[in-house]
Amino acid sequence: DNRVDSFITSTSVDQVVFRNNTFRDNELQGCALKTFGNFVTLDGNTFGGVIARWFDNGCGAVDADGNTITEDDLRGIAHDDMVPEETVEPTSVTVKNADEFLAAIAPNTEIIIDAKEIDLSTAKEYGGGPQKYYRWQDNFDGSGLVITGVKNLTIRSKDGKTKNHTISAVPRYADVLSFSGCENIVLSGFTAGHTQEPGACTGGVLKFENCMNVTVNDCGMYGCGILGVNAESCTQITLRKCDIYECSYGGVSMTDTTGIILEGCTFRDLGG
Repeated sequence: DNRVDSFITSTSVDQVVFRNNTFRDNELQGCALKTFGNFVTLDGNTFGGVIARWFDNGCGAVDADGNTITEDDLRGIAHDDMVPEETVEPTSVTVKNADEFLAAIAPNTEIIIDAKEIDLSTAKEYGGGPQKYYRWQDNFDGSGLVITGVKNLTIRSKDGKTKNHTISAVPRYADVLSFSGCENIVLSGFTAGHTQEPGACTGGVLKFENCMNVTVNDCGMYGCGILGVNAESCTQITLRKCDIYECSYGGVSMTDTTGIILEGCTFRDLGG
């Protein structure tokens, strides 16, 4: 019976906002929010189940107006709408397999997924040398895709039906889909996760490193990935209406990242 240490972990961050997220059916053994001495804004979230401890030592929260709140005040905080940022209109490319997906990666591009599953591990040049806008990160049991230096890239499903379209990868030690040094990235309407069955796993699902203005909208992220989303040294990360489930370590981890918004997401069956 695996239990997660926290729902959200963040270090050296500010401007962290949790708005209209849902936490349910999780196995928690530590504190819900581990923000290492920082205060976060909690606005209209729903927390289900028994939570014995909310904050780590020195951590805390404020409401949308900046008023300090306690663990007893977490329910019923007033809703505060937020207008999503505009992104550059891209050139659209429809893809049906891993090779077409890789060939479409470029700035100012909208990649439209028209396939039930795109297994990145099946690409003809899987694990090969670096390309202009992506490379393969070697791991213990295989390579993971890292998209690099791209601005204004959207990856979405053709019909917006999240459960009908999956981006996957076989190696359990690799992150399924990673971005490094990218800006204005939008992911929408698909599911991502490892193809292997749950077990010993050190890779996550989505990873962002040194990225700016990232929006993940209406996506599913599942284990055996240890985390649904892992962001390091990023600015402006938004998760909206995402379903993060069955990840072994936790839902989201943000390190040295500012401008974080989680809105309308569901965190379920973490650590179960």
